Amino acid sequence: MRLSLRVVIRELSGEIDVTEAVNFKEALKLLVSDQFDLVILEVLMDEYSGIKMMEMIRSIAPSTAVLICSMGDELLYAEHYILRGASGFVVKTAEKEEILTAISTVINGNRYLSDRVHDRLLTRTELKSKVKEALTKRERQILPLILEGRTTKEISKMLEIHVNSINFYKSNIFRKMQVNNILELAEKVDISKLFPQSYSVSV
Repeated sequence: MRLSLRVVIRELSGEIDVTEAVNFKEALKLLVSDQFDLVILEVLMDEYSGIKMMEMIRSIAPSTAVLICSMGDELLYAEHYILRGASGFVVKTAEKEEILTAISTVINGNRYLSDRVHDRLLTRTELKSKVKEALTKRERQILPLILEGRTTKEISKMLEIHVNSINFYKSNIFRKMQVNNILELAEKVDISKLFPQSYSVSV
């Protein structure tokens, strides 16, 4: 894989110096002793966790671009590493043209994600927006209480609203969220980020 990447990088410019490391410990030593414009990193083939790798690289070389080139599923990992300081994510099985684009993009100071990941993030953003507009203020207040497992009577007592009104709001929430039960609702809503006036939706 390192040999293939070296060949691909040379297509960008013959003047690029390429240094290889056989493991992450060796890569850290290189980062300490020299300055690099780009680190191409596999996060699933070493004793360190990917998060720890990113933390260590950022502490040593905060301005160096980091492109994750991994066998991991980009839909699971790409956003995860971008949020932790990576400049881009590309799968090892990508076509040569995509890998070239990814390298060129991040080395010029920009972020790179594949069209597949972009589409996923866009879909999730659109869903968040639609749901946030659809639910009323009162429904957004009741939603987290439902997900906490509160009964209709408990919610009624907490909010000082009649039981029949709670049932009405609950029915509206299920209809607007396009779910049939609390389990399906929980799969759409991230309860860890939920409080009465704000919530997140995952796809």
